[in-house]
Amino acid sequence: MQSKSNPHVYAIGDVAATPGAPLTPVGQLEANIAYKHITGEKSKKADYTGVPSVVFTTPMLASAGISADEAEKMDTDVDIHERDISDWFTYKHMNSDFAAVKIIEDKQTGKILGAHMLGDGADEMINVFAMAIQLQLTTNQLKSVTYAFPTAISDIGSMI
Repeated sequence: MQSKSNPHVYAIGDVAATPGAPLTPVGQLEANIAYKHITGEKSKKADYTGVPSVVFTTPMLASAGISADEAEKMDTDVDIHERDISDWFTYKHMNSDFAAVKIIEDKQTGKILGAHMLGDGADEMINVFAMAIQLQLTTNQLKSVTYAFPTAISDIGSMI
């Protein structure tokens, strides 16, 4: 993010040629790294792992981590938990017609590698999965949490 020709200039967010997607959270991540670099902490690098993204449509579409296509190209054995959840209570009581989820898990470690969801509450739920990906949490750890009910997030244990 630091200019090679002028080390006093930094570029972040949409104007930077970084591997991060052009998203507000990526701009904030890069701003924090640039600030630390400017104030002397030069060892910090941007980690784009698991950055969440949401398309605010009806229904919402949200994503974090790797895609199923990327997972299938890896040398790691993966489980892809793909479900139509439109008939679950969470979505029926909200009168939602569409809800689906795809969770990508490393079979050996149980870590969450990717999450993709469609439906009401996807904007909030993707943050839990982004946290799991960034902190390298396992499906068992996510299942062991007690969530408030009836929320979309309380369905996480049944999604994985």
